[in-house]
Amino acid sequence: MAAFVFDDFVFDDVRYQLTRGGTVVKADTQVLELLSYLLKNPGRVVTKEELIDEIWQGRVLGDNVISVCVAKLRKALGGAGNRCIGNVYGRGYRFMRPVATRETQRTGAPVPMTPRVADSSLVGRGQVIAQLDTALTRAQTGRGVMVALLGEAGIGKTRVAEELERRGRDLGFQVAWGHCHPFGDVPPLWPFLQLLRAWGLQLPAATPNPSEEGAEVGERENVETWHSTVLFMTEPVAKMAAGQPQVIVLEDVQWADGASLQLLSHLVATVAQLPVTIVLTVRDGQLPVESRSRRTLDYVLGHRDCTRITLARLTKADVDAYTSALFGSRDQAITDAVFAKSEGNPF
Repeated sequence: MAAFVFDDFVFDDVRYQLTRGGTVVKADTQVLELLSYLLKNPGRVVTKEELIDEIWQGRVLGDNVISVCVAKLRKALGGAGNRCIGNVYGRGYRFMRPVATRETQRTGAPVPMTPRVADSSLVGRGQVIAQLDTALTRAQTGRGVMVALLGEAGIGKTRVAEELERRGRDLGFQVAWGHCHPFGDVPPLWPFLQLLRAWGLQLPAATPNPSEEGAEVGERENVETWHSTVLFMTEPVAKMAAGQPQVIVLEDVQWADGASLQLLSHLVATVAQLPVTIVLTVRDGQLPVESRSRRTLDYVLGHRDCTRITLARLTKADVDAYTSALFGSRDQAITDAVFAKSEGNPF
């Protein structure tokens, strides 16, 4: 493996470490993965689709996930004045600085590794991961389950879902993601439409697509339309699961439209018959205000086949374990400062 050298930076692909003038630059794992891929393709326009395939394993992303990751990388490389990464509008990104490579030095001593996917970022989540492993085991035997990850913003719900994705893929599951939108300016069933796209499917032109008002099953004139839509949207899940066990992640369900919540109420009642693990992330403080949506979400979260997992803040001992893993040694002053600043919220 090589170290990549540009300007006064060195990115070591063995240690997975970015340094500037000999000082380690702290950055998220995904940011370093983005940097690694750009450095391996200098001067070439790397499309957003390519980045999704290579870094996010092809899953459906929210509209700004890539741009936020790029912004974090630019900040790590020196902020707004840095000219390392160019944005090619509508296409992708290009690494614009000259890049040299050199072989990394190997010695007989173990190479200190920067913490990656399954280590320090999951400190304090051992019990949660064990519950998710149980859900995957059940799904492998054809007895699926829905899992709701609840907690405040920044508590790590998405990070835990990403770890489930990694473990699921290792076990042979196919993984697809759908994201709910906070402003409601998207079509009904939006997170499920994203799943269809991830599976290479789409709604036929003649398929009913109910409005939020029309999603209420109790309205007689909408029952036939709703049943047709439910049938069409659930058949692909069963079909995909028949060929390969599935992990389905639906993010920010507190923002889901009424039709999506109604569909979830159907899926939670049938998930136990399929080799599927459905994971919902739900932000505690922003549950639906509208009464029908709230009732439907309460039904889903309270169902016997929905396992609720509330992510608590990290304890001081957790923060101590995290900082020790991150820096390679224990420093009580750093632990105290991080805990005081974060109050146990990983974000």
